[in-house]
Amino acid sequence: MDFSDKVALVTGGASGLGLECVKCLLKQNIKGVTIADLNPSGIEVAKELGSKVLFTKVDVTDEKQFQECMKNSMETFGGLDILVNNAGISCGVNWEKAISVNATAVARCTFLAMEVMRKDMGGNGGMIVNTSSILGLRSTCIAPIYAATKSFVVSFTRSMGTDYFHKKTGVKVLCIAPGFTITPLTTDVPEPYTNFEDMQDNVLNVLKKQIFQQPDVVGQAFIDVMNSGKNGSVWVIRDNLPLYEQEPQFENLVD
Repeated sequence: MDFSDKVALVTGGASGLGLECVKCLLKQNIKGVTIADLNPSGIEVAKELGSKVLFTKVDVTDEKQFQECMKNSMETFGGLDILVNNAGISCGVNWEKAISVNATAVARCTFLAMEVMRKDMGGNGGMIVNTSSILGLRSTCIAPIYAATKSFVVSFTRSMGTDYFHKKTGVKVLCIAPGFTITPLTTDVPEPYTNFEDMQDNVLNVLKKQIFQQPDVVGQAFIDVMNSGKNGSVWVIRDNLPLYEQEPQFENLVD
């Protein structure tokens, strides 16, 4: 894939995996990339990364803010070709907010970006990459809401990544599902959101048993998936192993 004429927008791009994706896109000589994030550190991050990077402070749960961010990105770089739905939060006591950020916002941002990209509405087509998690493919007592939101991302990607949508829009939809990776999301463990007094110990014990990978492992896999992943595919990056596709358990009802 030739990134030199492409423009990307990365939600949650000021830190963690989002920032790693931004850096990897820059290494591919992308035309421009917008960081959409609430984290004010994105201002300095954008300055450090250079003129190809624009930071816009955005709450992805706010439709108007995201639309304004897309507008700014398109005016600055001349279009929008790639959306990376990476913004996500862990689930502490405010689990309803986690659903809004991790699931609802992914759907809303996808629909809004697709309206800009879709060929049947005058756009040039494009690509949407959604960040799920290995927990979206498992059940776990330590993070039921987080796992559920990431499972939503997997199913949503596969459903939006069917031929029906692609033939009309020219937009490919992909998903990466990283395993445990060293980011603020895994190092800052939230307070338990249940009434089970030993849950925090459970969380810490589970984390101790995991193999943690560096963000750059996920970043390289992210580029590989964009280059060769088929529409609607879900890719697992875990335990410092080569990435692999997670095959769906059931067939599409309508294609």
